[in-house]
Amino acid sequence: MPEAQKVATYIHIYELALAIPVISVLGVILGGWSKWRRLRQLRLQGFSANEAHDLAFGAVEKTPANWWILGGSLVFVVFTVSMGLGDVPYNKEIIFLGSMAIVLFLMSRLVRVLDEDRARQLGLNVLMQASF
Repeated sequence: MPEAQKVATYIHIYELALAIPVISVLGVILGGWSKWRRLRQLRLQGFSANEAHDLAFGAVEKTPANWWILGGSLVFVVFTVSMGLGDVPYNKEIIFLGSMAIVLFLMSRLVRVLDEDRARQLGLNVLMQASF
């Protein structure tokens, strides 16, 4: 493939990748709209403002930072960037195996802090997403 065609292909891939944050933002907007709609329905059904708010948006619960996940994510970024920029033989294969190891480690740490039902649900969701 000529160099100009490679560049054009990469530009096209990056342009397509820009759809990901757009879809994410649209999802947040749609989710917010759905919650506000539910809040209005609950108020019309006679719930007080506080009750309706708690039912529509859930009770506010501060989640402590999981330093294993944050640190592991930092290791993941440093590893993939350094391997991607380095001139190491078989770097794509090493990135794949290293990334898989880091992700599996992070998943194991995450499952340890979840209750059994949520861990099982997460496992089923991961399997279902992997099959698509």
